[in-house]
Amino acid sequence: GQDQLPAEELEALFYQYDRDSDGEIDKDELAEALFRAGYRIERERFDDLFVKFDTDGGGTIDLAEFRGFVARTDLRPARSVKFAMDLFKSYDVDTSGS
Repeated sequence: GQDQLPAEELEALFYQYDRDSDGEIDKDELAEALFRAGYRIERERFDDLFVKFDTDGGGTIDLAEFRGFVARTDLRPARSVKFAMDLFKSYDVDTSGS
């Protein structure tokens, strides 16, 4: 959808939460990443979808699975959060995140 984050922002969000840089994030990291990006989803639906997208059953999802998760669920960030992120990015000129 038009309100979804662009692919490069999804990728940046994914790697921000891939704390050990192994190319995968676990369920808690995914939940935090989605929440921080302004996505809201019921826990039960989130749990069901995570199992569906964790195709190898390893308890983690990779970037491709993450993109699929966001695209398939048709999640959209809350407008106020998207506005705040855009505003932050306009001041975060060195992309340091602070």
